[in-house]
Amino acid sequence: MRSKGWVWFLSGKLRPWDLMSLGFTARQLGLEGTRLTVISESGFFPGSLVEVVSWNGQDALARGLTLLFRGNAWHLWGSPPRWWPVISTRALTVHSFKDPEQRWNGHPSVFSGITAEADPNSWRPAFERDLSWGQPGDSHGDPMALVVFPSSMSRPDRRTIEVLQRGVGLPVAKLTDQGGAFPGASGAIDDRDAVRFLSGRGRLLVLPGVDLSSAILAGFAALYGVPTVAPWSPILDDLLGIDGYIALRKDVPIPSGDELAGERGKTAAVSARHRISLHFTPDASALSISNMYKALSEGAL
Repeated sequence: MRSKGWVWFLSGKLRPWDLMSLGFTARQLGLEGTRLTVISESGFFPGSLVEVVSWNGQDALARGLTLLFRGNAWHLWGSPPRWWPVISTRALTVHSFKDPEQRWNGHPSVFSGITAEADPNSWRPAFERDLSWGQPGDSHGDPMALVVFPSSMSRPDRRTIEVLQRGVGLPVAKLTDQGGAFPGASGAIDDRDAVRFLSGRGRLLVLPGVDLSSAILAGFAALYGVPTVAPWSPILDDLLGIDGYIALRKDVPIPSGDELAGERGKTAAVSARHRISLHFTPDASALSISNMYKALSEGAL
């Protein structure tokens, strides 16, 4: 017998902070009674109140039964696995977190900020601060900046690299899997620790390019009072607000390290934190998803 309800498949290429945001959404959907199974290709998912399955933890028989019988509606987050055509032939499919070079592998569902909230095909990310990590700005070691290069970006923004070369007023850490991206870094952290790093030692997030995943990291940074400096981005405008980050524009002088780590950065972080806390809650995220699912099930999209 086929099981009903929605199944999420989370690509192994999603970053831990992407999964963290989706975990808040899934938890809220579970609270509201949505029947949801989450299959994580990486084996990691921080959500609760939903069934979580590790794809790599299943044997061949269990995987086959999953593909043939589990769920009558699937939501793909990220890159499709090679067996995705099996799902698309028998179930309703939705696709989010598509890379720019990919084709859609299901009903298109795109990032929604405030400007696109009326779009029934959109979803809104969720953010929540982990109170166990302390208050924003609590001392957890010497203050540092974090630079993160988006995986979908082929060439870093020249002005952002110039900011890094001039100095941001803080030592700079990078992700361990982006070893050659910025040779001037004085430290490296695992991407699983990025949000926690920003909640403690982090004082500035530098994005030499912006995609959806790096924007979500900037959202978490904002909750912990950490400003983001990045090239101008419509995604960040919509998520953090035009005053919620330090946008590097071609017609504006490059800011100094003192500006980034000083009042200008703090003012941007306060504005972004207010916007995230008000508009990008788990409730709002779950509502955007459930409205889309309802419209799809009724044939309205």
